[in-house]
Amino acid sequence: MLENSGLSQPIEAVLALETSYERGELAEREFKNLLNAGKLTPVLVPLDYPGVNEELGQFEAKVTIQPALGIATQIEQLHKLFERFTPAFVDKDRSEEEYQHSFRNFLSQRGYRKDLSLDELLKKTGSIFYTPEGIGLDGKLIVSKRRVFPQALQYEILCASEWNLLSPEAREKLENSHIIATGLSVGSVNVEQALAAGITSFDLLDPGYLHEDAEGRLSEFGFDKKFLGVNKAVLVMYKLLERYPYAKVRVFMEGLTEGNMPTVFDPEYIKSTVGGKGMLIASEEADSFIGKKRHRQGLYGLPENIEWINIMCGDVGHRVTFFSERRGDIPFHGFVGKIDPKGDVWGNNIPPEQNLNALFASVGGFEGIPMELLQMIADNEIGERNGASISRVPQSKEATTLAGAVFASAVRLLAQGKEISPMYILDVREQIMAEKIAPDSYRDERNFQRMMNMIVFGLTSLTTE
Repeated sequence: MLENSGLSQPIEAVLALETSYERGELAEREFKNLLNAGKLTPVLVPLDYPGVNEELGQFEAKVTIQPALGIATQIEQLHKLFERFTPAFVDKDRSEEEYQHSFRNFLSQRGYRKDLSLDELLKKTGSIFYTPEGIGLDGKLIVSKRRVFPQALQYEILCASEWNLLSPEAREKLENSHIIATGLSVGSVNVEQALAAGITSFDLLDPGYLHEDAEGRLSEFGFDKKFLGVNKAVLVMYKLLERYPYAKVRVFMEGLTEGNMPTVFDPEYIKSTVGGKGMLIASEEADSFIGKKRHRQGLYGLPENIEWINIMCGDVGHRVTFFSERRGDIPFHGFVGKIDPKGDVWGNNIPPEQNLNALFASVGGFEGIPMELLQMIADNEIGERNGASISRVPQSKEATTLAGAVFASAVRLLAQGKEISPMYILDVREQIMAEKIAPDSYRDERNFQRMMNMIVFGLTSLTTE
């Protein structure tokens, strides 16, 4: 497990980074091997740490520094933030003296001293964020260096775009919430949306590696060419910390296993993270049938005084199938209480085979699957078998982006104390198309879905009683 916990990291975390490697054409592969081994991670160092300038100077002398964001840019961003929340001073006819007076008051309300120049303030407050970027031809580690505002101000910037769209109570709940993200394809979009909502504590779990074919589907949190061949949980960690360096992140590159389940679902860790003020939200987007089962086992194994909600957004074809579940709900997963005749809520009696039908069973069967995708499945075009045309289910950028938006809406509704649906199917094409789909087409698709459910699972519906 890798762990990045913002300001709790000492300067030793920077000084412990290896700074010299074998040079040459294998540098890229060596760098990625180090990432996959968990030996290179971003590090945040507070500027008020004793002896920080001298020790960081020693570290920077050993590496190749790439300046990413300096004081001049920080000053510009502070002015933009001030003008966003003090619109009267956007006017070009403003009084410069009055502007500067109000600007310094704005900063003092956020903990900045009035007696120092902006340049001096920014040199002494906030943090330095170092990100390993690669290995140079000279064998030195390449590290980007970025100045970061103090945590409270950086958090205000993170949430500034949706100012007052949520109540202070909802904002506090989000700020104290924790996400367990199992599966980081569409799950990476969920993580990005959760961070944008103001959640900054994450467990990231995925044993998979980034491949080129994800480029047409995922956002920057889930795809970056620099990370091809790198564990997906590591990629998402880098993107999270790049957006908000103070985030608290634990990375499980092995995915969710029996060995790490006690750590992921540790009641004491969850209580200390959520603190009675936030929510425990589970994003389940595992590609593995076993991963789905363990995810639910971990949630149901938590003490009853820890509330949680499990959310899954399936990006199927061009549609999104949304499911949510709390303790005590009728489980949304089709295999639970529907396929398994014993009604085993843990999923222990489910056969361990990894196949397409098992994955569809875990998302409510074939309900909501578009006709063209149903036809591919019926014709055996999808799967890891001879004669198949493609190994995995086709998914569009449209559906994946929409799945993230649906997850974001659910998170905000929960923060506001609203109930959310246990299941919902969203098809934006259908809603914006000028020529409405004929009722016969709906009926044919629905009948096809029921037929597929009956053939594969022996039930016409896995999501209704």
